[in-house]
Amino acid sequence: MFHIEAGSGKFPDYATRMIADLGDAIRPYLKSFYNGVRGLLEAQESALANEMTPYDDVCTFDVMNFDKESTDALIADNSNNKLNNSRMKTIKDAVYDAFMIQGVNYPEMSIDDIALEIQDKDSDYKDCDLNELRKKVSSYMSNAVTKIVKGQRVENKDSIYQRVKNGKGGYKKGVYRLRKPKKKKEPKVPTPILQPVEHPMSIENLYMGSAGEMAVCSELLFREYNVSRMAVDDGIDIVAMKNNKTYYIQVKTVQIKSESFSVQLKTKSYERYNANDCYYIIVARAETTQFIVATADDIRRLIERGSAKGEKFISLRFSQNMGCLFVGEENVNYMLNSFDRIK
Repeated sequence: MFHIEAGSGKFPDYATRMIADLGDAIRPYLKSFYNGVRGLLEAQESALANEMTPYDDVCTFDVMNFDKESTDALIADNSNNKLNNSRMKTIKDAVYDAFMIQGVNYPEMSIDDIALEIQDKDSDYKDCDLNELRKKVSSYMSNAVTKIVKGQRVENKDSIYQRVKNGKGGYKKGVYRLRKPKKKKEPKVPTPILQPVEHPMSIENLYMGSAGEMAVCSELLFREYNVSRMAVDDGIDIVAMKNNKTYYIQVKTVQIKSESFSVQLKTKSYERYNANDCYYIIVARAETTQFIVATADDIRRLIERGSAKGEKFISLRFSQNMGCLFVGEENVNYMLNSFDRIK
């Protein structure tokens, strides 16, 4: 397979190199090797079309008469032949090098330009007949920029080459250029729901807590709750009333400095007021302030799922990923600004 991929065009080339590599021990197997090569050549014919002689010429060698003298003669011949197909660069690689020298921003190259560039820069093709080289380049480029789809030849947009438009709805004949690589779109990363504040404020907890409570009172008043802040903080910060029903609310305020943050509830207060009419509202002071509204049942469930509950504090760890807010593995987006849960 190594010698086949190297591009040798005639069976003697394959056999010669096999003998050169493996020695006389390979001679008894040349006949079966020859038959195998015939099958391989059929599979390789289209891929090597620009490098090989016609199939009839390839298979005319009689391997039974392939003795040591003819083998040695072929080896000597091949070593002296500068343009031997198994040693020279393929036309595919020669064309690629010719274009790479010019670069992606080079406007265009005709078949003649490419052939002259190869002959001038590539030692393997320096002595090659220019007309023959031009034919090879033309054949290769024609196949490189198109492909067969459902029996129709269409533009191959996966090719690194492309034809050049003539400004009249068609293409310039025999003129090509490198296809500029498409810019890969960077995957869009969702913006965090709670965008960390760009310039965090330095504020004492006492002021931060009072500001958060007033913000919650304001939101509740807009929703027609009658609210009152408690004079003494024993675990309940706000009492709200609506439709002859009373709600007890504990408020926690946190300044969002990163996409992850923690909130701590006093264990004693939670155990004292852990009833269905108790709610927990976290004021998330981000670039846009938002409110996380949790019921007593929510807190119980989060504790059961692994939120840290210590002797003094219950710690709720929030994280953000792909535009969602999580506590542990639970998506808690449904808690955001959901004041209608207070009922």
